[in-house]
Amino acid sequence: MSASDSLYLFIAATMDNVDYEGSNGEKHHQDVFLGWVNAGLSGELLSLGNEEVVKSYAWGMPESWPQNNYETTWWQVEWDASNLAVVAFIQNIYTKEIVQVAGEN
Repeated sequence: MSASDSLYLFIAATMDNVDYEGSNGEKHHQDVFLGWVNAGLSGELLSLGNEEVVKSYAWGMPESWPQNNYETTWWQVEWDASNLAVVAFIQNIYTKEIVQVAGEN
């Protein structure tokens, strides 16, 4: 285990201002997790030296969102694509420490 193999990148798509009455009675939701943009729960190993690293990713909003196999009343959800956001964080996979976070609306 070394510093060179411990940093992983995670990128998530989220949405604010989603209106839906959940099972707990809450009707307005922020930071709703939509999905992983990169490697998901495994993260993506970062090989960092002293050089600048630039990465590009593509992600598309699922056309059927928020339909799923678990909830039958999702058709009642109100949302706006302009409320999409991306959150990226770098985590030391061994210590679980989050060493950097960035977000963009």
